[in-house]
Amino acid sequence: TVLEFPCSYPLRIIGVTDKDLPSRVSSIIKQHAPAFTSSSLEIRKSRNSRFMSVRVSLQAQSASQVERICEDLLADRLVKLVSEMNTFSAVYIR
Repeated sequence: TVLEFPCSYPLRIIGVTDKDLPSRVSSIIKQHAPAFTSSSLEIRKSRNSRFMSVRVSLQAQSASQVERICEDLLADRLVKLVSEMNTFSAVYIR
C-alpha cells in the first residue's frame, strides 16, 4: 500500500520498562513533528513487566520524516523496536 502524505501514521515503540520512556518518546517525536501532543500516547506493559509498549499516532508530513523519527527513537537507550502500530510491515529494530 502506498501512503499519501500528509497522513495519520501510527507507531508502536517497544522498550524496557522505565517511567521515563513515554516522555522520552514524546520528546523525540516533537523534535520532528512539533504539533505532536502526548495526549495520543497509549502505554501498555508486557505480561512480565520487563517491556512496555508506547503507541502513538502522529500527523506525518513525509516518509523521510517518519524515517528520521524512527532512527532517533532507536538511538534512545530504552527503545528496542519501532513498528507500524497494527502491522510489522515497517519494523526498525536495535
